[in-house]
Amino acid sequence: MLIFLTGWGLPLHIAIDSFQHEMVRLLLDSGSDPRIQTKWNQTALHIATENRFQGKNTEEIIELLLENGANVNLQDEMNRTALHGAVWNVNIVKLLLDHGANVNLQDKCSRTALHIATANGIGNNTEEITGLLLAHGAKVNLQDETNRTALHGAVWNVNIVKLLLNHGVSVNLQDKSYRTALHITTAKRKRKRNIWDFTDSFLELGAYDDFQDEIDRIALHDAGKTSERHNLDITELLLEHGANVNLLDKKVFRNMESNRDIHINNKIVLCDMFMAAGYPITKYEEPRDKTQADQKLFEHIQNRKFETLSLSSFSRICIRNTLITASDGCAITSKITQLDLPKQLHVYIERLQL
Repeated sequence: MLIFLTGWGLPLHIAIDSFQHEMVRLLLDSGSDPRIQTKWNQTALHIATENRFQGKNTEEIIELLLENGANVNLQDEMNRTALHGAVWNVNIVKLLLDHGANVNLQDKCSRTALHIATANGIGNNTEEITGLLLAHGAKVNLQDETNRTALHGAVWNVNIVKLLLNHGVSVNLQDKSYRTALHITTAKRKRKRNIWDFTDSFLELGAYDDFQDEIDRIALHDAGKTSERHNLDITELLLEHGANVNLLDKKVFRNMESNRDIHINNKIVLCDMFMAAGYPITKYEEPRDKTQADQKLFEHIQNRKFETLSLSSFSRICIRNTLITASDGCAITSKITQLDLPKQLHVYIERLQL
């Protein structure tokens, strides 16, 4: 029973891949060793757990392998264990965990089972699987080869994000492009319903909204790149928490002018939001070819450039800039409420009333 087939493996592996439950039982009873590996270092357990086209006998086959001494923590040539391949099936995950699967082993891309499970986003049983991994000690802040944590991949599913946050995941870890989960969230265009909730949760837990990625963009850059109303709300939320408009580059309005996906009315609202938060309009660069710009927005910006800033607006900008500097990237909302000022002024400073 220990004769290898060319390149593939043992008859046991073949029987598993074709879901032949009785043949697997017969081979195991005849002495086949479930720990023997193919030339790709895969065991019978790897093959059984990674077959996403699940046969009706898959769970029974895995139970047989485990009962016959299969090692749940053997790694293949990609350093993947059976658990890495099993995160599509909650019952198989339970079986492996009950038999001592190590939830924190990393593959050659430095991904754990938690990375893979959370990246499934809205897959079947993803939330339950994530909960099981966390309950068995999965480390939420392990980073893969791109420096992403499970949180970076989980921003499609609000319940998984909540699970990770409840288990102490850091909201400020950056990937190799220096992007945090907040960057990824505010840049999203699909599954928009929970974006505001994600953003608010991250900010409340201390997410730095002024972290710059590899091309110096902060979360505020991405939040303003759409005509969707929800992103206006997110822009407002970021500003309320102290996003520093001075980190927006001088092309922010030019990019807005040329972006046909943003409705003109929203462009004007975004423009006024940035200016109310203290964006220096003198940084505005006029487009070389005005026929390519939104004339209405261009005229609006030109008119705003020559407006006299009211004392109240000037004071708000000065107070916000001072708080932003003092908070070192943290939310300024709590600092505003501590100011010895009437409540109406707290609201005026925080909410950027136009």
